[in-house]
Amino acid sequence: MMNYQINRLVKQSLYWLIIIQLPSLSIAQPEISDLNQQIEELSTDLSYCTSHNMHPQIDVLLKACEGIDYLDGAITLIQEKIEEAVTVGNSTLIDEMEDNYSHLAVQAVSYGMSDKWFFYKFLHLVIRDYTDGYQSIREEIQSLVERNDIVISNENR
Repeated sequence: MMNYQINRLVKQSLYWLIIIQLPSLSIAQPEISDLNQQIEELSTDLSYCTSHNMHPQIDVLLKACEGIDYLDGAITLIQEKIEEAVTVGNSTLIDEMEDNYSHLAVQAVSYGMSDKWFFYKFLHLVIRDYTDGYQSIREEIQSLVERNDIVISNENR
């Protein structure tokens, strides 16, 4: 049901994700395991759900993933949220998510937080992949992978 070009997006960006995300994952491993379990349970529930209501638990888990920069969990939850928005016929929610992550990426730049900028920029691109298609974001992904002027915080080195 989802646009599976997101997988290609993830694969092409794997290089910088390893550099930025891998060290922080070892610090937050117990939190990530707990989040993974909750995300899996939510995804299973949503797969069998016929309700036309948005699940607030998606937002709660998404905030938790953002708090520890857990990109994989955030991507899964954004995909779930997009699917729900499509199911209930609320396309403005997808546009709001796109605007929100674009704004958060700009804010991260203004505060000099390059790790957060990558996190939010990547989530913004995941949403744009759904709304605009992979071809429209391909060059942005390549420029992210090729950047060499990134300042990585000490805790993510």
